[in-house]
Amino acid sequence: MSKALLFLMFCCYLATGFAQVDPRYDLITDQQYRELSRWIFGYERPPSQKWGNKNCRLYGAVNNCRDPTLTCLHTGVDFSGSEGKTQVHSVSSGKVLKVEKGCRSCTMSCLSWVAIYNASVDVTFFYLHLEDIYVHEGQEVSPHQVIGTVGKRGYVTGAHLHFEARRGRKTHASLCISNAVNPYEAARKARSTISPTRVTSTVLVMDVSGSMAWQWRGGIKIESARKAALQFIEQVANEPRPPGSTHMIGVVTFSRDAKVVCPLTSNYEEAKDTVIKLGTLTSTNLGAGLDSALQELEKVPSAHRFIILLSDGMTNTGKTRDQILSTSVATARRQGICIHTVGFGDPGDIDEEFLQRIAAGSGCGSYNYAASGFELFGTYVKIRHRMLGSNRVVEFSSGPSPVRLLARQSVSLGAFQLTAPARELHYTLTWSAPGRMRAILVDPSNRTVTTRYPGAMVYYGDGFMHITVLSPKQGIWKVSAVAITPFIQGVQYYGVASARTGGVVIPYRVPIPCIEILGTKICVPMPDLPTVFVVGIAIAAAAIVLYLQLAGK
Repeated sequence: MSKALLFLMFCCYLATGFAQVDPRYDLITDQQYRELSRWIFGYERPPSQKWGNKNCRLYGAVNNCRDPTLTCLHTGVDFSGSEGKTQVHSVSSGKVLKVEKGCRSCTMSCLSWVAIYNASVDVTFFYLHLEDIYVHEGQEVSPHQVIGTVGKRGYVTGAHLHFEARRGRKTHASLCISNAVNPYEAARKARSTISPTRVTSTVLVMDVSGSMAWQWRGGIKIESARKAALQFIEQVANEPRPPGSTHMIGVVTFSRDAKVVCPLTSNYEEAKDTVIKLGTLTSTNLGAGLDSALQELEKVPSAHRFIILLSDGMTNTGKTRDQILSTSVATARRQGICIHTVGFGDPGDIDEEFLQRIAAGSGCGSYNYAASGFELFGTYVKIRHRMLGSNRVVEFSSGPSPVRLLARQSVSLGAFQLTAPARELHYTLTWSAPGRMRAILVDPSNRTVTTRYPGAMVYYGDGFMHITVLSPKQGIWKVSAVAITPFIQGVQYYGVASARTGGVVIPYRVPIPCIEILGTKICVPMPDLPTVFVVGIAIAAAAIVLYLQLAGK
């Protein structure tokens, strides 16, 4: 009999014998469990095991209770998920007291966990069995911040998150339910201390007319649009946000008519599933698409509202261009809804003037052109930075042609200046080819931002990396990128930086070192090379100068 089959039989044996929740701990309703899951994952999912469930086979061997009637009871709540894929968010703000990475084995000694203490309610929240962990001890976290992914490290029957709460500052999870507190009530009280802030709501209005099925730039337009939209949703889902903030996403498609395929939601997985299923139809009713988006945004009148319109602007059914501008766009302007337009396709097939008039007519939008699927995602990223920042961004690009990079090769992208203290500094790096790059951000004191940098939060996504620095230093910041994997066929990369609440970012030209040889001033841009290379280049330059001077004599 194989080891895999024996392990499966063992897990099934452990999982059998569940009874109802012990009456003493039957204090959380099904609706409250769903609400708790939304705080942890961003969307609702039922618990696989509830707080106070009884299973002597599973818990009798690990629990340590003086009261024998409590030995078999579950000390927290479990939610199943996909190993290494389902992201886990912090339910509240707090300080990370303990990080234990564990190991891959079904034993208690391999248990992994994160302990986060919330001083407002004097409770420590525990997140157990994590596969990936994105925080470190001593770090301050915010509500909704991604702290890791679901795993199965430790004494488990499958991949899941075990969530529990304990009174006071603790570093280890409870071995008896009598030492734990109601996880829902503890989370609810911790979240109630969050000061309310604004909600942002963005509706992606996507053209799915027949032209989106055309081959273009080595791919199909609708497939490029889907990929860029999925990356955009992933970025929104995982970017750090102020306590109490919520970012909602909706999706509207239009062809002959328009349809709200995904109502405004903070369930980002639902939004992704909607985008994955998008296909193409016939005709182009751009006005109907804008009207559907405006109707959806009417549901959140107090939110900071945006529309991102992806189209070639060639509307051919429904409202005329003038009607769209005088009704749909005028309505957006009156309601303070910014419309950012994105022209996607060959320039000759796009009505750029009309898309520019839509953006300008909303009073706060912008027109952008994307020449490829990679540029489309970069455009989404730039719009996102402008939407939530001061509308001032600094961009960095590899240019129109791919660049060949070796593994661990570093490239300098430039620098920007933060003009005054700000609440947040954001930097996003995107790249076009399969593989991985790492964004490098260096502060004015020449310290590189890592996960251990004070106030820093880092997220790696599909084709992008995002860095946030809370309370960043005023001054000159340098940016570069490192190829983690080789890009032998070449890669394009694009970076954008912005600040929120306070100072703004402006471009800064790094001084170029110059030398004078025989009365001629020669300036050479220095690449982002290891120090030993730079020293070697300097010695070689000095030797050439000396040789030329001696030869001249």
